[in-house]
Amino acid sequence: MKLNPQDATFDDYVARRRAFVATLPTEPKERLRLFKEWTDANSPFSPSEKLANLMRALFEEDDGSDHG
Repeated sequence: MKLNPQDATFDDYVARRRAFVATLPTEPKERLRLFKEWTDANSPFSPSEKLANLMRALFEEDDGSDHG
């Protein structure tokens, strides 16, 4: 039986993504470049799902966040 790592669930991925997004710089090009690199390295999704997640993450407002 193959066990998934602790952070293999979608909720864990979302939590890690939000924590990373909160640390990104405010300059849009640099923000996009760094987020794309992180997503490519960490995303369990297909390329089209990655694009949708990228767009959602860049334009969503997290409650209580200090960025943007």
